[in-house]
Amino acid sequence: MKVVFAATHSSNAGAQLMWMNLAEEFASRGHDVKAVAFYRKDKNAAATPAGMKWTQILGGPMTTGRDRLRLLARLKSSLQEFSPDVIFTCMPLTAILYAIYIPLFSRKTHLVVCHHTLAGNYSSLMRRISQLLNQRWLRDRVVYVSEAVRVTFEGEGQARNADSVVIRNALPAYIESLLDDLAAERTARIAKEKSNGASDMRPLVLVATGHLRVEKNYPLLLKALARTDDVILKVVGRGIDSDDIFELVKQLEIEDKVEFLGFLPREKTLKIVAEADVFVQPSLVEGHSLAVVEAAKLGLPILVSDIAPQIEAVTDRNGQLCGGVIGVNDVDGWAAALNHLAANRKELEAMGAQSKLLGEEFRFSDVADRYEKLAREVVQESGPTARTIRQRV
Repeated sequence: MKVVFAATHSSNAGAQLMWMNLAEEFASRGHDVKAVAFYRKDKNAAATPAGMKWTQILGGPMTTGRDRLRLLARLKSSLQEFSPDVIFTCMPLTAILYAIYIPLFSRKTHLVVCHHTLAGNYSSLMRRISQLLNQRWLRDRVVYVSEAVRVTFEGEGQARNADSVVIRNALPAYIESLLDDLAAERTARIAKEKSNGASDMRPLVLVATGHLRVEKNYPLLLKALARTDDVILKVVGRGIDSDDIFELVKQLEIEDKVEFLGFLPREKTLKIVAEADVFVQPSLVEGHSLAVVEAAKLGLPILVSDIAPQIEAVTDRNGQLCGGVIGVNDVDGWAAALNHLAANRKELEAMGAQSKLLGEEFRFSDVADRYEKLAREVVQESGPTARTIRQRV
């Protein structure tokens, strides 16, 4: 099959990483694959170990009306030249443009729209576009990365649409292998510290990863940290709200308790995570966090906010919570939880064991199998499908 994994822009965000990893996996299975981005947002956007890179429609940022016109023209030629069997999209703009272009310029192509975040997290325009994409004639299937995401699009208490499916995120084989090695090193280090009591003699080390943006709720975490004793925080990432976050650190007078490491390659980031005691993610917004999956596979105790996607992310298939869940606006609750763990280090071992069991449920090969099966189904299905309806337009 000829397959495209498309995003509005290239970056190291979770959705784009997932798309790049799936593109590499599909290519390894013998498919002709492209990871397509309409424009370049982050020059550091990762390529896969096999060397796959984003195919940029524009080749640079999209900042002017002229850029938008160039995108529309180049998207047509890109679609006609590659003529894919299936396109998977992970952002509303890519989905709606391909929904318009496919019946005009590549009628053999099938469209699978994938949602990686809650409907409410889109702008009002993008929400209207997403609602339009609920029309069956515009696409073949819909994928949600969590049940919590599905509910925001299809309705609370509603049965899942027949043409939609929930496929949770996972990590590619080379990352899983790296995490296995890091987890073994972590286990050995913890055993050594336990034998000599070293862990009780140093601060509790927290780690958080991701863009420094309001959605990650760093102000709450920093305010909670200011109310703790014997706790420090390491943050990997950068973003548009960096200056405000740095200023808050100064206002709270916790410069000695926070270390901002900036953007790091994925492998180095995972090493930093593995060396910490607790993974924290008090996000206001998530879909299905890959960072939570990484922490779980490392056997790291996990604390997350109480929004629906996060609760789902730390709940195993038997309905058992495998991480701590604290109010998304509860500064006192976060401070109390951190102080409790700093004073009761022995609880970390049991929490880490729970995380490890959760991590074992996420296997990238299973996720890739489901996407591949879905691609084959939309290509092979017969009858009055979205594709045949589009061909009549």
